[in-house]
Amino acid sequence: MKNKYVGVIILIIVLLGGAWLINNLNTKEQVYVYGTAQEPGSLNPDALDEPYGFSIYQNVFNRLVKYTNSYDIVPDLAKTWEYDETGKKLTFHLNENVKWHDGTKFTAEDVKFTFDTIINQKGYMAGTLTNIERIVVDDEKTVTFVLKEVDSSIISSLSGLGVFIMPKHIYENTDWLENEANKAPVGTGPYKFESWQAGESVTLVKNEEYFGDEPNLSKVVFKFIPEENTAWLAWLNDEIDWYDSYPSSEVEKLKGDSKYKVLERQTANVNYLSFNLRKAPLNNVKVRQAFSYAIDREDILKTAYENVGKVSEYTIPSIFSAYTNNNAKLHTRDLEKAEQLLKEAGYRKNANGCYITVSLEYFDLDKHDALAHKLESQLKEAGICLNLKLLEYNTWQEKVMNNHDFSITIMNGNQGPTIYNTINRFDPKSGINITGYNSAKITEYIKAAKTAKTDEDLKEAFNNIQETLLNDVPILNIVEKVEFLPLKSKISGHPYDDAATKTSPDELTYIKIK
Repeated sequence: MKNKYVGVIILIIVLLGGAWLINNLNTKEQVYVYGTAQEPGSLNPDALDEPYGFSIYQNVFNRLVKYTNSYDIVPDLAKTWEYDETGKKLTFHLNENVKWHDGTKFTAEDVKFTFDTIINQKGYMAGTLTNIERIVVDDEKTVTFVLKEVDSSIISSLSGLGVFIMPKHIYENTDWLENEANKAPVGTGPYKFESWQAGESVTLVKNEEYFGDEPNLSKVVFKFIPEENTAWLAWLNDEIDWYDSYPSSEVEKLKGDSKYKVLERQTANVNYLSFNLRKAPLNNVKVRQAFSYAIDREDILKTAYENVGKVSEYTIPSIFSAYTNNNAKLHTRDLEKAEQLLKEAGYRKNANGCYITVSLEYFDLDKHDALAHKLESQLKEAGICLNLKLLEYNTWQEKVMNNHDFSITIMNGNQGPTIYNTINRFDPKSGINITGYNSAKITEYIKAAKTAKTDEDLKEAFNNIQETLLNDVPILNIVEKVEFLPLKSKISGHPYDDAATKTSPDELTYIKIK
């Protein structure tokens, strides 16, 4: 009898242990490691242009509305919105039961505080918000933007980067550049900040009280890996699950392997030159036009970008093909014309064969260094000599973006989700326009675009914009980014794949690891 009881006890232990094991396997911690090339300087999402912080911001914070990888604008903290009959009042109705990560209730006061701060403190997207006259809190869950004039572009501006809603109770009456929350952010997003190991990683954990769809991951680790080949090997060895840049020649080899899926994706991201029109010789339009005739985009695409991308044909991204102007295509290479323009501008070749010598300040992102060296050799053939200055990112940010202390720089970035977002690069009122370009014509055409009542009116405005930009050359588009993205088959819910219609570009809410 005693042995019988012992056997029953052993059986119960085995069954309980098996149940515990099954349950443990089913609740296995989902940890996603996102490799990124550099460490951000701050986790304040709205103050400065921090490209290496964007992927973190999109998981810690929310916006009123957000753009997706399918180039749609969808609800975020705002569940609905509408204009009044004048078109000058835009009212947002906010989601219920939203909490900041510290448990404080989110309200419309946070929205007003955020945009007042961005505008007053000149956050890096403040230049896109100049048409906001004031923001009115109607009640805890309703906020109205009062506009100076009708502006169809404002929703696009509110869906992008640099307009994440920040906690009033943490930032009010503080220096938003020095607030301790910049190193330990408090947001409303699907993941909460856990830790920042300087030089190593930032770790986020699941927000159990997220107001939206429940996040699948337990933890997200943003790991800093500066060297692309090191990151590629780490990705192949499953030490990381994603990286923000891949060697295109290696990605090609993955096609046909069932462990991977390679996506090809046309984007609104353009690599382009920005000229500083405040300085000679770039303040001379003929000099800028000479640059446009001196470059060979086909050769640049082939050599600097290893044939991954698309040659720019217009002054706006070709993904907005409904608005491209075939009468304002970018110039093809003509060295004789380039030299003629330089002579007309009053320059003569020196003993080194240079009409002009100018500095090109840049940091190495998305093959900027390869582009810089190719430009150096191409432009020299037209008598334009470049002094290349490769800067560390934070130095470039301070020198170029903040102080406008440059002659020419290489820029890139998403110009979507709508045609209106292209305006920011050359709008005299925009903080992203670092060129100093200020044309009465372009201002008139931008206003026409923002107040257009029909699509035909919008097309006409953008036809005029493109013709003006082609002549004035404040910026010079080089290559459009076409992404070849390697995904691991064991990972679903990716923002570039099956979750593309409902997440912002690097939002990881729906990621699931098999």
